[in-house]
Amino acid sequence: MSDNGQGIPQDVLESLGKPFYTTKEKGTGVGIPLCKKIMEEHDGIFNIESSTGEGTVITVAFPLSDKEA
Repeated sequence: MSDNGQGIPQDVLESLGKPFYTTKEKGTGVGIPLCKKIMEEHDGIFNIESSTGEGTVITVAFPLSDKEA
């Protein structure tokens, strides 16, 4: 997923994966850490890249499997 918004400041970006860290008044700070944990448990990738003034790219990718469903 990507956008061309204002981007995420570096200090916030570094803290996003920490449990209970939030910048929202009603946020809980569990969403991103939970997503990261789920992806790790499935050998997947959850990555956030952002540049102030340029936008943000979030990558979520599961590995391919050779097993039949």
